Amino acid sequence: MRDSQSLGVVVLSYESGHQSSMYVPALQANSKVRLVAVAETPDAPEAARAKARDQAAALGIPYREDLDTLLSEPGVGAVCLCSTLDRRLALVRSITRAGKAIFSDKPMCRTLDDAIGIVRSVEAAGVPYMIGHNYRFSGVVQRAVNAVRAGKVGLPWAIHAELLIGEGANASMLGEITNFLLYPADAVRYIAGSDYTEVYAVSGSLFFDNAKKHHVEDLGVVAFRMQHGIVGTITVGRTPTRHINGYDGDRWIRILGSHGVYLGDGMHPYIRVYTQERVRQVPVARNQVEAMIDQFVDSAIAGKTPSCNARDGLAMVQLTDAVLQAARQNTVVSLTPITNLLKGD
Repeated sequence: MRDSQSLGVVVLSYESGHQSSMYVPALQANSKVRLVAVAETPDAPEAARAKARDQAAALGIPYREDLDTLLSEPGVGAVCLCSTLDRRLALVRSITRAGKAIFSDKPMCRTLDDAIGIVRSVEAAGVPYMIGHNYRFSGVVQRAVNAVRAGKVGLPWAIHAELLIGEGANASMLGEITNFLLYPADAVRYIAGSDYTEVYAVSGSLFFDNAKKHHVEDLGVVAFRMQHGIVGTITVGRTPTRHINGYDGDRWIRILGSHGVYLGDGMHPYIRVYTQERVRQVPVARNQVEAMIDQFVDSAIAGKTPSCNARDGLAMVQLTDAVLQAARQNTVVSLTPITNLLKGD
């Protein structure tokens, strides 16, 4: 299929803009990766197929629509998947049948049933699968994990996180809870080493006209309880404010423990840039998308399960559904343990 130090990758679907802006550049930056082809399926919308053809030409690699044949070729070891959410389960099943590793854009899919189906397909095939929760690979999250693991704060009893995107022109048409909650929520779960058990949330369309018109939230605040009695809050959304951090906005993590406190700024370290127009803080830490893709490549080559695996993706789909329900119904929502979700037929 590949030699022990290289990975042939198929770029599947450009329906998400993240392929061209994030994932393909990160794959190109990894010396172990060889881009094999850009692929789509014949039943994909013509606009998606046309964009994929254009991107293949720009990358100087073939464009293919015979996905099953392409995946059977020995030079292919992995797929970078960025289709629309409704197509994810069917495409994952095709990829796992071929025994190829999968990197998937976030969120994993739109429905809990599809997420369960993806996990079962991946685990039955035994293929490496990573979901694109790249915030887990940021400096602030890694430092927080290290502080907790080293016992510097004692036993965590409360964790508070904020992720507020700045300078947006429009809110995501998915709603910012669906779009962005998974980043800080996955980080909190990773830091705590615990699953969510209860959530309560409030949300609203406060800033953007398109959010108000289409009845999707641009801001939400989540209160949660986790295993081991850990509690906390997550504030997530998008604001039109001209922020000193630009698009990156505010990214904070606060951990209260039995023997200490951790306060982390997601923009640290940064350089402060002064111009006649404004002052900006520009982060200088390692690119977290590249760090994530590098781990995926190494895991795919070794045939090992990476961080941010299929169950992590399922956990965030489940949490997002629960938070939206809590905000809609103004009630506390309990979450079923992940292992129980995967039981049954």
